[in-house]
Parts: sequence; structure tokens; C-alpha cells
Amino acid sequence: MKAAAPDLSRYQQTVRVLEGIWRHRQAHPTTQSDEIYYRLLWQYHQRLLEAKEQGKLIAGYGVMIPNEILLAMYILPLHLELGSNLMVSVLKQHEEAFAIAKSLGLPSEMCSAHRTLLAVHSQRWVPPPDLVVWSGTVCSSCAHSGKLVRELWDLPGYFIDRPYLDSPTQIAYFVQELQGL
Repeated sequence: MKAAAPDLSRYQQTVRVLEGIWRHRQAHPTTQSDEIYYRLLWQYHQRLLEAKEQGKLIAGYGVMIPNEILLAMYILPLHLELGSNLMVSVLKQHEEAFAIAKSLGLPSEMCSAHRTLLAVHSQRWVPPPDLVVWSGTVCSSCAHSGKLVRELWDLPGYFIDRPYLDSPTQIAYFVQELQGL
């Protein structure tokens, strides 16, 4: 089920809440790291919200994908798991996300982070990526979710077969995978 166009109102609301949390931390300091964390979190999502207006590309990417390679190519990274789950948590919309996931046929036994991710992307509540990069290193849900996000948005994508270990052979293989990207 593909929505016709992105509805970024929830993402915009999330960005406003994150800015509010940062400003609250400025006015009522606890630790410097908290203030820095919330400022960076707010700025990260604000940049993604403004990316299309500025003609920038966005790559949806999964865990264990080094986002530095995307940044080096002047592509803004949209973390698939973080972006979706942060929004749902900040807006307290877990029940709605899980209901959407259920309507998509996703089983309740599936990881809740990936059910949320797929619900959010199926509704197009996040800035639209231009491509998707994913891996299956962490779990099988990562491998399937990246592919499904790519299909939901009808985008090009790249699966990185990231090795589990760090032997010289596996590092060389990983380098080849990144070069393929």
C-alpha cells in the first residue's frame, strides 16, 4: 500500500519537539553532553526536512552501514531505524504504528523497531529518500526491511554484504562492497 505523496506533518512536529527539548536543556542545563546531544539530534532531522528544498539527495540507510561514505558523496543519510522509531516515540504513536504494521501483514513477533520502520515508510511520514542502502549484518529483519523500504518508495537500492569478522580477507571484501556502492 503506497501513499500518493509524503505527509511530513508528523516529521515536522518531531523536529519542533526535538528543538523544544534542546532549548529546554539550554535553559535548564543538566550535563553539557545532554545539551549537545539534543542540539545535534534536532539539527540532524531539521537538515533532512530541508534537504529536498535545497536539492540534496537523501539515502535511507540501515544499521551497520557507515554513513560517512554517504556524507563523502554529499548524500544526507536518513537512518531507517532511528528516524522512524524516534518520531513514533516522540509523538507517542506506537499503537497507531503497530496497527499500520498489522494491516501490512507484519506479524507481532517481528521486531517492533522494524514494524515501526515499515509502518512509517508505508505511510510516507518521513522525508522521501532517493535511494536505500542496507545490510543484513545485525538481523534478518534488517535485510528484509531495507528491501521493503526500497520497494515502498520504488527506489534504487544497494545491499551491502557486510562480513561479521575483521580478518584481512573479510575487510578486503567489505571494501569491495563499499566500492560497489
